[in-house]
Amino acid sequence: MQPGITAQNLPADLDIIVIGSGLGGLSAALRAAEAGASVLLVEARAEIGGTVAFSGGGIHIWGAESWEQLRERSPLSDPVLGERLATAFRPYVDWLTATGAPGLYQSTALRGLALLKYQIGTSIAPWARREWLDYIAARFRNFGGRIALNTRATGLERLEQGFRVSLLEGAQTRTVIASNVILAAGGFQSDARLLQKHIGVDPAGLVQRAVSENRGDGLALALAVGAAPTPHMDTLYGHLMPAPPCRIDWRDPIQPLTISAFYAEHGIVINAKGQRFVDEGAGELSGETINAAAQQPAGLWVILDDAIRTGPARYDIPPDMLHWKSLRYWRLLPFMRLGRRNLWLDTLAMARAKGAEMVRAPTLAWLVGSLARRGVDAAALTATLADYNAAACAGTAAALPVPKSKAAHPLLHPPFIAVPVGVGVSMTYGGVAIDRDARALDADGQPIPGLFAVPGTAGGVNHLHYAGALAACGAFGMIAADTALRPHSGSLGRGE
Repeated sequence: MQPGITAQNLPADLDIIVIGSGLGGLSAALRAAEAGASVLLVEARAEIGGTVAFSGGGIHIWGAESWEQLRERSPLSDPVLGERLATAFRPYVDWLTATGAPGLYQSTALRGLALLKYQIGTSIAPWARREWLDYIAARFRNFGGRIALNTRATGLERLEQGFRVSLLEGAQTRTVIASNVILAAGGFQSDARLLQKHIGVDPAGLVQRAVSENRGDGLALALAVGAAPTPHMDTLYGHLMPAPPCRIDWRDPIQPLTISAFYAEHGIVINAKGQRFVDEGAGELSGETINAAAQQPAGLWVILDDAIRTGPARYDIPPDMLHWKSLRYWRLLPFMRLGRRNLWLDTLAMARAKGAEMVRAPTLAWLVGSLARRGVDAAALTATLADYNAAACAGTAAALPVPKSKAAHPLLHPPFIAVPVGVGVSMTYGGVAIDRDARALDADGQPIPGLFAVPGTAGGVNHLHYAGALAACGAFGMIAADTALRPHSGSLGRGE
């Protein structure tokens, strides 16, 4: 925590209070501070960064350079908000670059798709993201911004002008008056009750893939002062994760990323009925697999063979991870394997070392028997495997009743592996309804003066399909600050 900044001695009146220090909150706070506003950034955790610290750090809109291209990738996105994201993306990246932060804007490829992205930090390694976050925080403070860590916003009250915000640090509470409030506290991805209510996720099948503080605080604060939720609250961004008893250490920024079951798109995913239920070939980043999984009861499995495990499903280690600053991550050495040209990470072995159950079998029949003892319908699974392998060998997997459009690798090479997986939620797509200027809207679609929300607290930018989560958070954080700072908006309490 910045020396002297606690819930008990914060300034009483502010131009802007930003709740949440993920990419959206940091972007809003720094942008406003650079413009001369008095800004307080509130973070419930002991350090800034939120879920971005546990991501790959790539800011992109999934290969798109225009709204038309973005709409092809995410056809269900709100057209107003999607167009706004597409047009704001490059100005946002230009501004990040102008801050001097140690980032890199470059052409790259991700899962076979060429795209332009801004990398948070000069490397994908976790230490580089932390250096970037520390730089942004220092720049924010240099412009007069204040940061309160270990502090949660617990109440929001509309005043004749501005808002009264209740803040809790430990057992200590106080209130702060702010002319503007920017809600950037993430979505409700870590609240099992809300996930079941809005999306239908079986709590028994849920695996943490976001910081535990992302439990809908921003949404609750907004609803309390008359904001409306988005019409669609029922989709999410995330990935399948090895199910308990696998233990994921959320103090380690590399584990949530490397243990994720990205290999699911190369194998098949079955439910407890022994049936495939989604086109895995659409890709883990399409959003279709994880959203279909969210509608299934607990008891999902990913099945693959050894050729998939050592081939297309492997996790190649980026060369920059071998930098001397990555020495603390060399504990991964026991899980590194030498390929023809580079090292790769055996994520299955890593998950197994963390307690994940993993069924290995010399034949598919043996695998069926093992899964049957764990509650999977044996007859249905036998038929599923036979039908899939026949189609994959014949090149007709795309014509199956549940198609496999890409990566239809037949399961032929022992040992065969089945991994129990759960639904790991990184971000919820539903949330507070906003307009193109990030203003929170009431039930009549009218802006609430001085109240703003950015994804994931805000919803509607994406729906079902993934189109770049960090970009939506950051760009709308910048937009929220710019809107609050407009001279004609009348929203600043001071300096007008």
